[in-house]
Amino acid sequence: MRKLLLLALLLIGLGKISAQDLALAAPNGSITSPVSGCGLTATEIVTVRIFNFGATLPAATSFNVSYTLNGGATVTELVTLAASFASNSTFSYSFVTTANLSAQGTYTIDATVSIAGDVSPANNTFTGYNVTNNSPSNGGTVASTQHVCITANTGT
Repeated sequence: MRKLLLLALLLIGLGKISAQDLALAAPNGSITSPVSGCGLTATEIVTVRIFNFGATLPAATSFNVSYTLNGGATVTELVTLAASFASNSTFSYSFVTTANLSAQGTYTIDATVSIAGDVSPANNTFTGYNVTNNSPSNGGTVASTQHVCITANTGT
């Protein structure tokens, strides 16, 4: 009977260890950059914040993170953890592949995280993150924390 109880506890413990659940859905996950402004470029870095609802992931664990810009081609990158990713914590990832936001307008970014064995794939996606490039920047200096665009300054 003792061996059976020990085996049951071991199996329950293993089940907890293998439960994986990464999330990008709000409120725990998010897209943190780029942010709206003027003078956005053709090489804007897309950064996502991933939340780990599952067990701690050890260093060298790999998973995919993807984003789309305005419903276009999907950019997928493989993330391999350099250090452990603790349960109930966040991890920020900046994509190597940048986004072209150089034209004036509003852009929509959707992002997804995917790990094998995810027990709750419904929380893997963040959709509808909007970034607006107000207009190109007009050079010069501004002695303020505010951004000034061509449409709002004289350029002097």
